[in-house]
Amino acid sequence: MARPDVPAIQGRLAYQFKNYPEAVRHWENAATRDPSLALDLGRAYYRLGNREKALVAWQQASQVKAVAEAARQELAQDAAHGDAFEALMADYRLKVASGDEDGWAALRERFEQQAASVGASPYARRSGMIVAECLIREGRPQEAADRCQELRQTFPDLTEWSLWREGLLRAEADPQAAKTLLDSMITRFPQSPLLPSARMALAKLDTGRAESLWQAVATESPDAAEAESALYLLGTKGNGDRLAWLRRYREVKPNGRHLKDVARAMAEFELSAKERYDVALNLMDRGDYKLALTLLDDLDTPWAIYRKGVSQWQLRNYTEAVQLLHKAATFGELKGRALVVLGRLEDQRKRYDAAAAYFKQASALSDEWGLQGLNRLALVYRKQDLDAQAVPFEQALVKRFPNSSEAIEVRWRFMTKAYAAGNLKEAKRWATELGYRSLQTVNGPGGAFWLGKILEREGKRAEAIAVYRKAATHRPNSYYSWRAQHRLDALEGRAADPGFVVRPVAVTAPQDDLSPLVDGGAIDPANPAAPYLAQMADWPANVREWVYLGLAEPALRYAHQVKANADLRAWLHLQAGQYRQTIAASTGKDARLVFPLGYRPLVERAAEMNGIDPLLFASLVKQESLFDPTARSWVGAMGLAQLMPYTADWVRKQVPGPERELTDPFWNLKLGAWYLNYTHREFHGNSPFAVAAYNAGPGAVRKWTTNGGGDMDAWVEAVPYAETRHYVKKVFGNLWSYQAIYGKP
Repeated sequence: MARPDVPAIQGRLAYQFKNYPEAVRHWENAATRDPSLALDLGRAYYRLGNREKALVAWQQASQVKAVAEAARQELAQDAAHGDAFEALMADYRLKVASGDEDGWAALRERFEQQAASVGASPYARRSGMIVAECLIREGRPQEAADRCQELRQTFPDLTEWSLWREGLLRAEADPQAAKTLLDSMITRFPQSPLLPSARMALAKLDTGRAESLWQAVATESPDAAEAESALYLLGTKGNGDRLAWLRRYREVKPNGRHLKDVARAMAEFELSAKERYDVALNLMDRGDYKLALTLLDDLDTPWAIYRKGVSQWQLRNYTEAVQLLHKAATFGELKGRALVVLGRLEDQRKRYDAAAAYFKQASALSDEWGLQGLNRLALVYRKQDLDAQAVPFEQALVKRFPNSSEAIEVRWRFMTKAYAAGNLKEAKRWATELGYRSLQTVNGPGGAFWLGKILEREGKRAEAIAVYRKAATHRPNSYYSWRAQHRLDALEGRAADPGFVVRPVAVTAPQDDLSPLVDGGAIDPANPAAPYLAQMADWPANVREWVYLGLAEPALRYAHQVKANADLRAWLHLQAGQYRQTIAASTGKDARLVFPLGYRPLVERAAEMNGIDPLLFASLVKQESLFDPTARSWVGAMGLAQLMPYTADWVRKQVPGPERELTDPFWNLKLGAWYLNYTHREFHGNSPFAVAAYNAGPGAVRKWTTNGGGDMDAWVEAVPYAETRHYVKKVFGNLWSYQAIYGKP
């Protein structure tokens, strides 16, 4: 009589009582003796949410005749569940990308139905995690916390994430429970990328331990995002050697967001003369000139005298400022610097003759301050409409400092003026000198483009083609590289030059297939996400699942911990619909990261409602806010479309529908699209005029419509406001890039 396989029996008993970890423990060994147990082992893995091991076990079981059919059924059922879940995830990712704040409850219910239909499985596990995220977006944090707790009980391998998430969610309503959860997470997962976040959250709840928790973050996780705040808090609220922590902050975070407050805190301590001077510079850089003066008060070095003069100027104490700056100018190393500041001071007071005298003295110098003296001297004259008096100084600037950015600006001014006057010979000379440099480098090879235009007017087609061909590949996706490509296509017969006519295109944005992150499948080279998936191939399974599910915060913390490259971090931000961070982190190598279609469904809906091209509107929104709905400019413009409150008040009276806050993404886009439609109507559909009017106002643009002599390239260059001129170039550069990346004519 055969002896019973005790581990196999123990495994079945554990499985029957839903103790899946114990079942796995028994069956893993037993399956080596009885391959048919691979079927049940796969089921136990599956109930634990470990799909990868379950599939391996079922593949093995499918080769065992006694259980082969059952194993194939399990594999087929998993594939069906996977297809259904992936379809749901596609909708979820679209929802996240859209930024739409409505409809989360309906989407959550679909995930709840999915979880109920598949029982204890990886898809129930993942659906549960998404349900928690949906509840958060619905404004129901305690119910989301309850779901995290349920998931932890059903799927033990979610403990790390669920303790952290639940702890954060319960912090406000149940601080004691939150402390217990976060403490448990910190103790059980000492290597977790979520550790710095958990420690900082716990420090807010447990003030008695706050300092030790801050120290742990600052010393054990110095590269974590939370380390900066930990250093700041240790230096400003700690009970230890606060000055040492403040000094460390200045050392490791020289451009940190708390630097002004750190400098203010350091000002309360007894500091050396050098340290007082350095801290005063930090304060001056952040506009606190009054406290800077206090620190500099009894310092009498040349540089301290100069800094005191600058601070007095910024505080509008002109008499004291002039005295100090005159004294600073007696020191050779500071002469030019002090003279230029004295000139700027008098320019600010509208005492132009005095300003010109100081700038003229500085212009005689051969260093950087000689350059600044010449440049500002010319600007003083131009400010008074004395262009003829400015020209000799600008010519001297180009001759003496030919490679400076100021010289590029002067050449640009001379070139556009000569071209507008029909003096092609002079314009060509300046365009040739400019070459592939541009007033704004992000706009691309402006000089080369205009040289091509001039060669065309001279009838030198072959030379123009050669210039355009090179310019089109210089700084790709820039305004001038696109204009060069347009002219090149026209001259070589490939396509008519579209100029600034906005021609609608069908938008086709390829979707990233993230399934290889969780199913272990091969990465298709045609998958747009392929290079990023390859970089994450050896990441822990739970982190790859976070990425797959769009849980950006924990995924990005891990990416930071392992020092993932900038484009991978940008891509992770893109998956989470964090477009400003995507653009900021990108290196420029992946055009999708530089030109994301942020809030695409909302942008398209708002554009279509108002009869404007969706890609033109997306291009404008990118320039306005980098797709950041919380953006607020220094003048008060708000939201994705950067509407001024008074403009929004006028527009909202013209737009039907319930009013919302300007920070609401769709409402802001709806008003912005209406206003762009309005500026188009004001200028009879002329998009460059309309875009310029969105920035500068229709009243200003009406004065400029005859500039350029009918040549829209020349019109753009002739826009009097530098900000608006640059704005138009950026919006149209964005448009042509979006059309090339995502569009089909």
